[in-house]
Amino acid sequence: MTGAEKARKYGGSLAVLQDRIIPLSCIARGTMQMASFRKTRGKGMQALKSVVEQLVQEGVLQEVPTGRLLSRYNSRARAFIACDELAFRSPFDDIVGGNDN
Repeated sequence: MTGAEKARKYGGSLAVLQDRIIPLSCIARGTMQMASFRKTRGKGMQALKSVVEQLVQEGVLQEVPTGRLLSRYNSRARAFIACDELAFRSPFDDIVGGNDN
């Protein structure tokens, strides 16, 4: 499977993921099967959005402006970037050639 195919699987484009931008749809695909979100009786996405908003307020994530996404990636999706790259190990390192640590 190529990097572009893996990126599409997670709901993003390779260019977006190479720039370490994570679409909300990608976060959802990676978390919605977890019991903490799955067992919220139809409110899993609402719970996920709440968690993401809390991470934005705490300064862990930063929302990427829609204008930037539209001009650079032709996307209107809601997306985020980690403010402290050391706080996260990207699940996309194997796709975009990240560190081999």
